[in-house]
Amino acid sequence: MWIRSCRGTEWRILPGLLLVLAGLGCRTAPPAPGLLLAAAPDEEAADEKEQRIRLYGVDFGVDVLEDGPAVEVEGTPAEARKRFELFLAPIPFRDPQIGWGGVLAGGSFLRFDPEDEETPPSVLGAAAFYSENSSRGAFAFFKGFLFRDTWRVLAAGGAARVNYEFFGVGSGAGDSGLSVPFQTDFGGGTIQALGRIAPKMYLGPAFLYGEAQSRVRTSLPLPPWLPRPEQFDAVNSSLGIHFERDTRDNVIYPTRGTHLELAADFFEEAWGSDFGFQAYDADFKSYHAFGEPAVLAWRLVGNLREGAVPFFSLATHDLRGYQQGRYRDRLWFAAEVEYRRHLWKRISGVVFAGVGEVAPTLGKLNVDDLLFSVGAGVRFRLTKDNPLNYAVDVAWGKNDFYVYFSLGEAF
Repeated sequence: MWIRSCRGTEWRILPGLLLVLAGLGCRTAPPAPGLLLAAAPDEEAADEKEQRIRLYGVDFGVDVLEDGPAVEVEGTPAEARKRFELFLAPIPFRDPQIGWGGVLAGGSFLRFDPEDEETPPSVLGAAAFYSENSSRGAFAFFKGFLFRDTWRVLAAGGAARVNYEFFGVGSGAGDSGLSVPFQTDFGGGTIQALGRIAPKMYLGPAFLYGEAQSRVRTSLPLPPWLPRPEQFDAVNSSLGIHFERDTRDNVIYPTRGTHLELAADFFEEAWGSDFGFQAYDADFKSYHAFGEPAVLAWRLVGNLREGAVPFFSLATHDLRGYQQGRYRDRLWFAAEVEYRRHLWKRISGVVFAGVGEVAPTLGKLNVDDLLFSVGAGVRFRLTKDNPLNYAVDVAWGKNDFYVYFSLGEAF
């Protein structure tokens, strides 16, 4: 899976873990107890201004390895702790489209100014994954909050092969359950730079470039609703403008505030795209704390595609309880609510529900085609300074139920 600005179905099938991994990227990320490299001060060497890097084996909050090699870091232990928190984690995951698999992910939370307590930590990371249906890929990314949050920069790139089921376009196609096995090889990257234009508001350009080669993985007769062959090998290239308003108290695990994202991306032949179309996206999230242990989070999202849209760039659902990409069309909307509560030590629990629908136009939306989602899950906190959780969810949709393992929150 790519990042939110990729605006494509197959681009988002991969374990959302890759960027959510840092709690800062696309949705969807895999999770599981693994090995973490956590930058922690050695109390015994505090007066000597030493920093020790310890290797922790995460097992329900038990530090398996007590010690590690000493590494010299300039500044006091407190300053060093603020500068970075390393993570390295082998992560099992399960995705309804690509099955069970594993991710090796690593990177670091970064604070360029240790005296700045207001700016969110930047994240530099990389991940590689492999799943039971032979899907595989590798990605690297940087999400930067720079110059006291004056600039928010995102850069990501990678390549992958994804084996998945294509169900066609529209609610009826998703309900039928009939699919064709596809394989898509793709590679590319994106860069986005948003500058602060007012308190808590950011605006700036975004660029995406991706190459995709798809093929059908069956010798059986093909259905008439299959995408046109010219869509199988394609280049997607867009220039866009993105806006963000962010009042969250924490970008990784918010407990208060709101987050609004608006994006308009234009795919044109003038900058290398094989298809000319427009992608418009809106995502609003709100967070409300109830005392120390509980948070109520809710979300409204809408995606619209106009023009000659290839099948892999249509708007698609992201509700838990359904195969990714099973429902897709030119328009998608959804509303979700999730109640999160701390239970004990590093353990938390969540319950959630959502509703959404795909349609070719606004006028085609109707109650009969609504998608429903309900579920519950548990969270295990992996890192000490930054609230990054490992998540296990069980979700029911109108077709089936699925178990999800991921890294970070759903939204």
